[in-house]
Amino acid sequence: MSEPKKSYGKKQGQHKPTRGEMDNLVRGDADMPGGALSETIEPGSVPVAERVKRLQAEAADWQDKYLRLYAELENSKKRIARRYADQAEEEKEEVLRLMLPLADNLERVLANASGDVTELGLRRGVEITLEAFINTLAKYGVKPIKAIGQSFDPNLHEAVAGVHEPNLPPGTVVQVLEKGYTMRDKLLRAARVYVTIE
Repeated sequence: MSEPKKSYGKKQGQHKPTRGEMDNLVRGDADMPGGALSETIEPGSVPVAERVKRLQAEAADWQDKYLRLYAELENSKKRIARRYADQAEEEKEEVLRLMLPLADNLERVLANASGDVTELGLRRGVEITLEAFINTLAKYGVKPIKAIGQSFDPNLHEAVAGVHEPNLPPGTVVQVLEKGYTMRDKLLRAARVYVTIE
């Protein structure tokens, strides 16, 4: 019995593609057996310089978007900080405004106290308390509005009544019913005053 003849290099029934068939596979010929590449690869189809230019334009676009977003974020942070600062200032003004009646009451005590010896100690105590309170307000920029003898200013004064005073020109403040205060040149409370009329 004769031995079967050995074949080297290819298996029985296996097709060896030719050079033309290989070129078609690389180019993505869908009709070729064994599947095909999904994209046609042709050397030099998009010049490198053009691809670089396109990528640089895309990078510049992203950088521009980043800078715009960063600027918007910074502006938002500043807006929020300013809003909180304004809110804190308004709350401080409100607290100080609520404290002003304390000064009014201390001044009323002094105005109504008699000069009896028994009341001198009390009077001095109230004077010291009022002075300390006014100094505390001054630390926060709160100052009393000068009114008596001044011309009536609707931005600082609130006219409660008009009085006839022939020796003074009309519109002169002659009496303060309730002191007014400013806080860093901003009106905290208008002075309630009596004003001369014709």
